[in-house]
Amino acid sequence: MDTSSIRARIQGLGWKILEVPIKRSNPDPALRTVLKWKVVATKGQKSCEVTGLTIDEALKNLGETLGAIAKG
Repeated sequence: MDTSSIRARIQGLGWKILEVPIKRSNPDPALRTVLKWKVVATKGQKSCEVTGLTIDEALKNLGETLGAIAKG
């Protein structure tokens, strides 16, 4: 399942998604790289936070955690 499908399923369940890249600090902007992604889902007073090395992995982890996609 691709990232946009997972994102659509999660949003279809009423969750709002915030995707945050965690970057390696460096004075030169050209040398800043993304170390991992943090994805936070909120729905009313509830929230869920997961991480992954790529945005695809992080959204897959979130989808499995929220039950939007099957684990495996």
